[in-house]
Order: sequence, then C-alpha cells, then structure tokens
Amino acid sequence: MNKQTQIALAVAVVVLVVIAVALLFVFAGGGGGDTAYQSPPSSPRDDRDGMPMPPPPGGMMAPAPAPAAQPAPQRAARPPFTPRRDPFAPLPEEQTAMEAEAFDPERYFVLASPPQPPKVELPEPFEPQPRRRVAGVIIGNTVSAILEQEGELPRIVYPGDMVGEFRVVAITTDGVILRRPRGNPREVRVPLQPPSEGVGGAAGGGAAPGFGGAPGVPGGRGGAPGIGGVGTPGGGGRGPRAPEF
Repeated sequence: MNKQTQIALAVAVVVLVVIAVALLFVFAGGGGGDTAYQSPPSSPRDDRDGMPMPPPPGGMMAPAPAPAAQPAPQRAARPPFTPRRDPFAPLPEEQTAMEAEAFDPERYFVLASPPQPPKVELPEPFEPQPRRRVAGVIIGNTVSAILEQEGELPRIVYPGDMVGEFRVVAITTDGVILRRPRGNPREVRVPLQPPSEGVGGAAGGGAAPGFGGAPGVPGGRGGAPGIGGVGTPGGGGRGPRAPEF
C-alpha cells in the first residue's frame, strides 16, 4: 500500500466519525434544545458517597428506575383445624348468631288472651216431691215393698224398678231408697209407715190388715186376710206375693 492510499483511508475514517457524531447530536438532543434535562436517579453508590452521578455524555436520558416492589399483605393466621365429633353441627359462631336471632325481643311479640272468668256452678233448683210412704216390706225369695205415692195407686216395687225418674236402688227394713242421675234432689228415702187401724177394713183379726180392693170395683175383697203384707195370727201367716194394684 502506497502513501496516498493510506492518506485517503485516514480522511475517510475522520469523515465518517464526524458524520456519526453529527447524526447522534441531531437525534439525541441537539435538534432544538426544548427537551428538559432530567437528572438521572442516584444509585446507592452515589448516595453513599454523597456525590451525584454525572449525566451521560451526548445528552442521552437514563432509563427511569423500576418502582420498588410493595410487600405482599400478610394473611390473617387461621386457627389450626381440629376434627369435630359432629361434622354437621353448626360452628360456635354460627350457634351464637342463631341464638341471638332466636331470642331477639324485637322480632317476636306475645299475644296473650285475657284470663277466662271462673265458672260459677249454680245449684239446681229444688223440685218438690209428692208424698210417698212404704206401707209394707215383703221378704221371701225376693225383697219387695208396697209403695204409695200421692195421686197414684199403691204398687209393689222391686230393686231396679223405675218410679217416675227415680230408680229403686235398695229396699231395707226401714223403707225404700230412690235415686236418679240428675235433678235436685237426686236421692229420696221413703220411710216405712204401716197403715193405721181401719184402713181398708181388717178381716180375720189380723194385726196388720191388708189393702182393700180397688175402690168402685164390684166384689172387691176388701181386707182379705194375708194379702198385701206380712200376716199376723188370724191373717193366714206370711201370705203369697201381693198383687200389684
């Protein structure tokens, strides 16, 4: 290579360098000077030394530093899991919430009915009873009595017979006991009162004469001995069952 060729190469290299510098100046910041210069962020080394880092040559802007990563929020520590005897039972906080709702006085109200007045049982009115008496008691295979009632004919009654609303519940040597399920009185005791002398006409000298025949019946055997009661000497003794009048 001769001397002229070396000079030409050197000149070409210098021209290329000048053109490159000019283009870099035009595109980087030398094209108007309007862009404000921003100081590059200081590195930890500059902060430690107390001297800022010089700007880069050629007016080039340093890249902005990446923002510092924020620490991730810490999750609340959960209590350790413990197995339960009943997995379907509500949790303690759920149980507390349900009890608070169940016993909340604002959600319920009590509608109480007024107290009922006490029932006053009035006594049943007393019903006057007709006059009754037992003329005699017949004791044999069965027990019967001759019952006379005001306004009715004498009749022979046995335990269990009905006398109006009353039932004959007992026949004793003292009389007849009548009872009914309702009304006032419910029980009537008819005493034994044998007929006095001359009632019905005593025949045969009986101490307790029998009942006479029905009034107005022709041929009535009034005072037939031994009929209608327990006979006495002269009256035929204990007679058969007296007929019902």
